Parts: sequence; structure tokens; C-alpha cells
Amino acid sequence: AAVKAFLDFQGLPYRTVEVHPISKSQLKFSTRYKKVPVLVADGVQCNDSNEIIDSLTALLAREGRLRGASAGGAVGEGLFGAFAGGRGGRGAAREPSETEARMRRWVDERFVRVVTVNIYETVGESFQTFDYITTECESWGPVERHGARVVGAGLMYVIAKRMKTKYNLGESRAELFACCDEFDKALAGRRFLAGDKAPGNADLCAFGVLRAVAGTDSFREIMVHGKMKPWFLAMEAAV
Repeated sequence: AAVKAFLDFQGLPYRTVEVHPISKSQLKFSTRYKKVPVLVADGVQCNDSNEIIDSLTALLAREGRLRGASAGGAVGEGLFGAFAGGRGGRGAAREPSETEARMRRWVDERFVRVVTVNIYETVGESFQTFDYITTECESWGPVERHGARVVGAGLMYVIAKRMKTKYNLGESRAELFACCDEFDKALAGRRFLAGDKAPGNADLCAFGVLRAVAGTDSFREIMVHGKMKPWFLAMEAAV
């Protein structure tokens, strides 16, 4: 979700291949890495959302094509050439502020976990989430959709319960609204985490998480709560 938000904001064309949560048959080409997201560009594979976003940020900066608050850098090599060259995320993009760096870690280490626990909090919400997910996956056949909905919803309900215990999370909605308050505090009156002019990568990562669950009760309650709503609407317009 974070990678798609980044690609959309940067105006990079891409094709999405949704991975079935049970069979994962779409990842059979990847011999060692069986998680999502995976980016394949010019025959080169890059794994993990942070690695993908950092690498693309650096490469676009070298090309002078990077949009938004992270923009900077100079003209350099071809967009995906550095993947094959093993140069990773090193590049000439602007260094993020302390707030942006901290909030990007916060998205990975707290926000994603709290949102996941909420969208799979009850059996009903778990089925609701998978109804939304499977509706978005137009490439799946009816059998694949039904299997993902039934098995996936039950599996994620159990996983969410384990996550809640593992990360010592309290009442799910209270934790979710506390996240909204934390995010609003980090904004400190700014339009985006990166400033008033344009979003940065921390904004795009948080936005990707919320946009991916827009059809759930959890998302609707976040909007009613209101602390993240002005930022989310500004991000929709920007992305």
C-alpha cells in the first residue's frame, strides 16, 4: 500500500499483481522472498516497502525527477540501473527531518499494527475487510476470491489476536484513536508531516496504510474521529 501511494504520487506507471494470501502462487518466481510488496523493474527484483521506496527515492533524485518534499539531487544514471548495480537506497535525495524519520518508523512499528488489529478485531470485521480486499482483486477467479475470504478472514482474525498480545495493545479502538492523536501532534499544525507545500515519504507511507482499508469500519471511525481527516483529504488531492 505504501509503495503504491509512492508510485502514484511520483507518477510512475506500474501494474499491480495481487498476491493470494493463502496460495501465494503469484510469488512463485521469487525463490527466497515470499512476502509483499515485491517490485520487479526491468527484470530486477526489489523486496520490502521501505527498501523499494528508499531505492526509488534515490534513483528519481539522481534523475532530477523526484516530486514532493523529498526532492533534491542531481542528474544521474537510469532509473532502475542502480538496482542491478547493488547501490540500494544511497543517493542525492533530501535528508528527511527528524519528525519525518521518526514518523516513518512509527508507521511500521505502531500504526500498521494497530490498524491491522482493528480491521480484524471481530469475525464480522475480518470478513468485512476480506470482502473489500477480494472485491479489489479483479484478476482473481470466483474460487480464489471465496477461498481468500473464508480462510483468510479466519486466519487474520487469529493473527490479529496474537498481535494484540505480542505488542501489548490495549482496547483496539482506543489504541486506534490514540494513533490519530499522535499523528495530529506530529503534524503540529502543518498540512503534511513534511511541511505545508508537499508530502514526503512518511506521509505517503501512512496514507498508503489508510487508503488500503478505506472500505472498513475502522477507516470510517478514523474519519469521524477527525484528527487525521484534514491530512487524509489533503493527501488524496496530492496523490
